[in-house]
Formats: sequence, C-alpha cells, structure tokens
Amino acid sequence: MGYLKSKESWMHFVNTLQHTQELTEKKQAKQLLYQAIETALKNKIKPSTGILFSGGIDSTFVAYLAQKLGYSLPCYTVGFEDAPDLQSARKLAKQYQFNVKEIILTQEVLQATIKKVIKILKTSDFVKVGIGCLMYLACEKAKKDGIKVLLTGAGTEDTLCGYEKHLQAYRENRLQEEIKQGLLSLWDRDFSRDFPIAAYHQVQVDSPYLDETYIRTAMKIHNSLKINEEHKKFILREIAVDKGLNKEFAFRKKKAAQYGSRIEREIGKIARKKGYKYKAEYLQSLIL
Repeated sequence: MGYLKSKESWMHFVNTLQHTQELTEKKQAKQLLYQAIETALKNKIKPSTGILFSGGIDSTFVAYLAQKLGYSLPCYTVGFEDAPDLQSARKLAKQYQFNVKEIILTQEVLQATIKKVIKILKTSDFVKVGIGCLMYLACEKAKKDGIKVLLTGAGTEDTLCGYEKHLQAYRENRLQEEIKQGLLSLWDRDFSRDFPIAAYHQVQVDSPYLDETYIRTAMKIHNSLKINEEHKKFILREIAVDKGLNKEFAFRKKKAAQYGSRIEREIGKIARKKGYKYKAEYLQSLIL
C-alpha cells in the first residue's frame, strides 16, 4: 500500500477514487465488501499481529473475523476503570473469548503520557493528544508483548459514513463531496498522529479498512446502503450480524475514542488541578 507512505501519495490515491455508487443491490454489495475485508485481513495477519480494540463495530469485527479465520489475536483496550469502551471490551471477551489485554488508566499515568505524546507530535491539539495517549499506551504494551503490527478500525468512518456530518450531508444531497473531503483530510487528522506514535515504539499500525480493494469497493456502494436516519455504517453492521456477531455489539452506538476511554474527562480534571480553566490552556503549557 504505497499510498500510505506519504501525505502526497495518499492525496493522489484519494483523488483517483471514483465514487460511482453502482452497487445498489444490498446482497451483492454486502458480499463484495465482506470479501474485500476478509481478503485484506488474511493478508495482514502475521504471527506478531495485535488489534487496537475499542469494542466498537470496526475493531470488534476485525477481532471476530480473525477468530473465525483461526486466529486469537491479542486485543489492546485502553481506558479508565469506568470507561464505556473498557466495559464493552469485557463483555465481548466474555461472549467470544477474545484475548483482551486491558490497559487501565490512572490520572498519574495519563499525565505522564500526555507529556510524551506532545513531545512526539509537537502539538497541543486536544483530539490528537487525547487519542494519541490511547495509541501510545497500546503500542507501548504491544511492543512489550512482541507485537509488530497493530491493526485498527481506521478507514470505515470516511468510506462508510460514520460521522454525524455524513448524516447531515446525506440529507442535503452532498454526501459524495463530504466523503471525498473526509478521505483527503484523513492524513492530517489521523495518520499524522498514529504513524509517528507507533513508529516511536517500533510498531506498525495498519487496518483492513485501508486496503485498496476495500476502499475502491466501498466507493462503489450506494450511499443509501451505508447510512440512514437511524444508523451510520449500516452495511458493515449488517454484514457483522450476517456472520454471527450479536446485534447488541454490531449496532453499539460508540462515542469517539477520547470519550469512550474517559480520557477527555480526565484531562479536564488534570487541567483544573493544575489551575487551568480550559484543557487547551493546560496542554499548551506543556509545549516546550
């Protein structure tokens, strides 16, 4: 996947995508998308592979499908004790015997990690630092376990319409434009955060949902099969249920990682303890 080597190559790749929406028949669309995901996952699983696991549909389906293929991959879940993502991961581990490895956060651990992440990313952007802390701790633990590749759920939000902005765009008949803009911004939004942090720990992050065949297949699927007033990423959730995943997990409404892990809340608490009214002020104070 040479298009993931640089921002320029990624932007060029996205600009070559044709959002045809030619797949309008649900059964065919689901079959082709599943085949693309399964093939991509088979190609990415190595003996030293793990999963960044939040309990949302994206990472859950990766873990579930890997298990169906005969692999029990370690699933790294990061959060405070009362975090929704951690609770979901525990339920999934019990239901499907996933090999979940919990990384339980404390304010002390988070505070120390914030400083390390800011040093790597050279930014005080709240979202990048918050999710960056989660990525840092997962990669750190994965490296200790001998993991060289950490699979994530990256790629579905912008190809299968996972954000609230997609619903608004769908209502206004401008979803194709929104999808393309989301993909173009993916490097600055996510990759510029995840790749340097993983590299710091000598771990590679990857995702079956960033595979070229998967992306090109998703771009052929009609928007009405991806999103409706009730559900986002609808087709992926239905595929997961078709393959045997419990509907409770397939249709779980998940918050963004910084909220599902409770990192956002705890950064606010740390900031106030330090005498700052706003989280942004606290994070900015850590820029050297």
